Amino acid sequence: MHELSLAGSILNTVLQHAGGKKISEVCIGIGPLACVERSSLSFCWEAVSADSPAAGARLVYLAAEGSELTIRHLICEED
Repeated sequence: MHELSLAGSILNTVLQHAGGKKISEVCIGIGPLACVERSSLSFCWEAVSADSPAAGARLVYLAAEGSELTIRHLICEED
């Protein structure tokens, strides 16, 4: 299940960009050839983000081209 590795990589990236703020939403573009099972990625996301500022953050999936897998944007809560 490579979705576990993907979820960990997504978490590391968004934490770097969030600057310590609580993350409420992460929008990800996934192309039809990316070989990513969205339900598995969501499950893994909940597991890897549980003890982080991204705990409870919602993953939003957007359409993308080909094998693209991109973090499009994230939403952080205001202090």
